[in-house]
Amino acid sequence: MSSTISDEELANLPALRRRFYALEEAQMKTLATSVFRPEVLREFKSQGTDEVALLRLMLEMKVIQDVAATATASESERSRRAPKAPKLDTKGSLRNYLHNFSESIGVGAQLPPSSVELTSKLIDSQIQFYEDEIVAMRTDANYLWHKIFENQSHGPGTALFSYFVTLDKGPSPPKRITEFSLFYGRAFKAEVYHAYHFLSVWTWVRKVFEELKSLGYTTKTAERDIVKNPKIHNLILQIKGVCLAELCQDLSNYFRRALASSARYGRYFDIEWDGCTVYSQGRYLEDVTVTVKPDAFQEALPGLEASLLRLCNPETIWESPECFRIIDGYIRCPTVPKTYITTRISDILSEYAALTIFMDLLLRPFKAPSIQELYRKSPVSPPSVPRRPGWDPSWTGMKYGGDPICMLNFIPHMTKKLLSVEERDWVPKLWGAIDDAYLKNTSKSINDYWEVEVVVERPPQWHDNRDKTSSGIYVAPPVALPSERVQSTHSYLNSSSSPQSTVKQKSRGSTTGDAQPSGPPREILDGPALQHPVYELPRKTVKIINRLLCPRIDGAQEGKVTWKDVCKVFRSLNFTIDDSTPGSAVNFIPPSPKDRPITIHRPHPDLELNPLRIRQLGARLQRVYGWSEDWFKVSKVAE
Repeated sequence: MSSTISDEELANLPALRRRFYALEEAQMKTLATSVFRPEVLREFKSQGTDEVALLRLMLEMKVIQDVAATATASESERSRRAPKAPKLDTKGSLRNYLHNFSESIGVGAQLPPSSVELTSKLIDSQIQFYEDEIVAMRTDANYLWHKIFENQSHGPGTALFSYFVTLDKGPSPPKRITEFSLFYGRAFKAEVYHAYHFLSVWTWVRKVFEELKSLGYTTKTAERDIVKNPKIHNLILQIKGVCLAELCQDLSNYFRRALASSARYGRYFDIEWDGCTVYSQGRYLEDVTVTVKPDAFQEALPGLEASLLRLCNPETIWESPECFRIIDGYIRCPTVPKTYITTRISDILSEYAALTIFMDLLLRPFKAPSIQELYRKSPVSPPSVPRRPGWDPSWTGMKYGGDPICMLNFIPHMTKKLLSVEERDWVPKLWGAIDDAYLKNTSKSINDYWEVEVVVERPPQWHDNRDKTSSGIYVAPPVALPSERVQSTHSYLNSSSSPQSTVKQKSRGSTTGDAQPSGPPREILDGPALQHPVYELPRKTVKIINRLLCPRIDGAQEGKVTWKDVCKVFRSLNFTIDDSTPGSAVNFIPPSPKDRPITIHRPHPDLELNPLRIRQLGARLQRVYGWSEDWFKVSKVAE
């Protein structure tokens, strides 16, 4: 039997069907036996369910027809169906508006200049979103678990998820454990770094937009300013590049990750704009052409041809459940043309190759020597899978009913009961090394951004001279300079920044004792800890604050926290509450103009905060204002 499927065999459908079914009978049963535990198989068989049918149900890709229709649509059809530049929906979410905003850029169609106020809110909303993502992934094992599987459920690792059900009892093949550990560890790092990267990007956008406002850019003068001022033109193009990065998140999971990991979006896109703004039907329209660079994608997919040949090998076809679904549908439906299978498989393999390149690029910051050294010294034995009697890993229809403990070796507050003292001490060291490498890498040139931790002697390639017109091609920026009113979103990580870097220093306040900024001294604003060492509040208010700052780690309920309680706390501290913003975002403005306002999203439809939101809000209050439990005591008057 040949190791590949030739065009002649594709044309001879009966012969291909016999060959496929012969392979299917043996391979599917073997795969099902290796995937399901014996007791699980016996239970399903007693209910009359065949193991092959059950395995197909698990590996089924239900959206393949929609994917095929999208992939085969012509450019004109995609442009016709693409959304136009949206108007602001005051009742909608700012983040949803931003994604519509990004889509209108991606199709190169109509984009009205947004007002300064709206764009500022969009930027702040994005920064807050990624800050919350990082806090949630670092403090809540359940959230991290679902975050990873939500993004990976239809990915190339679907087959590896099937291995998961065999890891509860008895010995497991070493290869299976190694593959699962590798995949899960990569997925974890990818999610955390993805949030860090976009937090840095949007912090940089805030600085760019402040520069735009300083140049006098407003909606009413947009047409005149854009044509006359090339610097405004270039700055807006760079913000468009950031929106393109967000647009990539709305595409398929594979390409979204492949593009978002690059840090050089200009490498994949050509953005053409003649600087003209047209006024039509009450809106400003910008004729922007965004095209993909085929050569760049070709360069990013070096293994496509080899992977396609490997896919057509009957002995390895089972490594791809999506491709199995395509071939199975092709054989069972003789009316489908033979080009369907080759086209669809080629498309999926392109995504596979893009994801492989993405993972390689994404993990380079984590290959820094300090992090590698910690992994070598790790007392945690991968993959650190749960082995508890009450854990039921059986699932169907992409429902993961297991206990979210598989990432315990990376979650500090969940490891206290299940890991040894030596293992618990290793966890914060790992996080510290990741933070340290991230902060150092963001201060380097783009070429060294992804490499190991070394001091870079040359200045960064972006914004090395603020008086010089920057390039219209967007590259990944360093963390932004803080504005006069808002602190850097990475200020809580400054304790691990390097004081020895010879590149242009970031001006965020440093908590390291010996670090000295290289530029002119900037005023360091006093935090609320120096202004308000102790608050005397009513007993009920202090109790609510303690719930926010000291949530129960074991998940036990200490009492509810409602939105009314949150507002009560801030009012008692003389904060001004501004709920005039669109959507659910509510601004809490401190009494001192030196302190940073904070935006909190009102929960809906239930106005009660869930335990995850309580932990997130408490962590933000500690990070932004330095609040701690000993700041608040019960007022004697209240007593």
